[in-house]
Amino acid sequence: MNSRERWNAVLHYKPYDRVFNREYGYWDETIPRWHTEGLDAKYNNEGKLDPFIGFDGMEGISLKLGFLYPFAEKVIEENKDYKIVVDHENVTKKVFTGGASSIPNYIDYGLKDRESWKEYKQRLVKDRAKRIPADIDARVAKAKATGNPVIISAGSLLGVPRDLIGFENFAMMFYDDPVLMEEIIETWADLIVDTLEPVLKKHAFDAASMWEDIAFNHGPIISPEMFNKYAAKHYKKITGLLRKYGTDLTFLDCDGRIYDLAGCWLDCGVNIMFPIEVNGTDPLELRKRFGKEMRLMGGVDKTKLSKGKKEIDAELLRLLPLVEDGGFIPHVDHRCPPDVSWENYVYYLNRKKELFGMKDWNLDRVNETQKK
Repeated sequence: MNSRERWNAVLHYKPYDRVFNREYGYWDETIPRWHTEGLDAKYNNEGKLDPFIGFDGMEGISLKLGFLYPFAEKVIEENKDYKIVVDHENVTKKVFTGGASSIPNYIDYGLKDRESWKEYKQRLVKDRAKRIPADIDARVAKAKATGNPVIISAGSLLGVPRDLIGFENFAMMFYDDPVLMEEIIETWADLIVDTLEPVLKKHAFDAASMWEDIAFNHGPIISPEMFNKYAAKHYKKITGLLRKYGTDLTFLDCDGRIYDLAGCWLDCGVNIMFPIEVNGTDPLELRKRFGKEMRLMGGVDKTKLSKGKKEIDAELLRLLPLVEDGGFIPHVDHRCPPDVSWENYVYYLNRKKELFGMKDWNLDRVNETQKK
């Protein structure tokens, strides 16, 4: 089987040679640490390291599903430790420039009310000629020629508005101005549908991807009731269009504790949860609650990789029944952090190969780095 065939077999519960093999990348500081522990410095980014390790590939096709005309960026203040900027989404934030990578400190948001929405909405005009790459046919053909699954981006209905409005303001707008909140969601959904349709008419895809970071470790920003009232029908527009043209898998990236909304997304046709951060959501619990209709990607607790071999073994053995059950692609539940040593990561890869039956995965080059 090639990667594309394997992807579709695993996620459609059909016979396969082995589980699809992928990981979700690394923090900026992780790979430089590994260079000091045996990994060759020429593997200095995800694009170089992943082929060296030998993961199955995935190909992405992106369309312009956001602002056609971004806001002008400007620097308000800058010193050796940080700079305060207004970014392309009209969000004011403090970006720390010294030391380890970190999330910015958000100061102000340009999207506050109906009046400010007018400025944003005019940047979300439908314009297929500008939103769809002129060479889209060549891009898709090149992606398919790899033998890897080809994923079409299907945007965001809640995560991007949250970024523009701010966490608390976003939550409160559902109460303070629900009509405006739904208009924002609907505008994005209609834009996504309008941009996707001509591409879907010409090309088949193995899955679509969406991004909605709207949960933390205790739950989502909004309730299932709010979701179903204001967002569900707009998700269904997108997934309905995808299914109409043969794309029956849609995966959604949402960190944190997603139990309350996972079923809502599934009801809307979003049927793969990713990356399933174990500090908030257990993949075994998702399968127990929602059955095989909900596919899963991720779910390997990254904190176990930094602890030791015993903990890595226990985590992988815990997930083995789910791998055998099908519809699950196991990988670390977010980008691999820099507290994971190269030794532990290599051990994790080898145990993943052994326990999950990935007999054709050649790790000789990777293991050779441990002998240096």
